Amino acid sequence: MANRRYYQFTYSSEANPVHVFAQVTFGASGAPTLNFGGSYISSITRNSAGDYTIVFRDLYSRLLGVRAVFNSGSSLPAAPALNVKANNVATATGGSAKSIEIVFSDLETPAATDPANGEIVYLDFVLKNSSVTY
Repeated sequence: MANRRYYQFTYSSEANPVHVFAQVTFGASGAPTLNFGGSYISSITRNSAGDYTIVFRDLYSRLLGVRAVFNSGSSLPAAPALNVKANNVATATGGSAKSIEIVFSDLETPAATDPANGEIVYLDFVLKNSSVTY
C-alpha cells in the first residue's frame, strides 16, 4: 500500500479512496510530458498511437475510476474518449510495475488516437489505498 499522508475525509462508499492527479502535455507524435503528479507517478510512456502506460510509485488495492479533462485551446480535443486497457495497480509483485494502460480515441472511428500536439490532459485516478472493508 501507499505509505503517504492522505487527507482523511472523502465521502465515499469505499474505504480509504485516494485521488492521484496528473497534468500531461502531449507533443509531436504523441510524446507525453508529465507536468505535475510526479510525486505519485513514476512515468507516462507512449506504447503506440493513443496507447499510454502510467506507472505509479505506490501499490494500491484497486482502481476505482479514471477521469480526463482536455484543454485543447480553441479547438475540440483530438481524442476525447479515454478507456482503461490494462489495470495492474493491485497485481504488481516484487519489482514489477504498478501501472495502468490507457487508450485515447476519437469518437467517430473509434480508433486509438494520440492527443493533438500541445494538448493538455488533466487526469484524476481514483484508487483504493487499503484492503480494509466495512
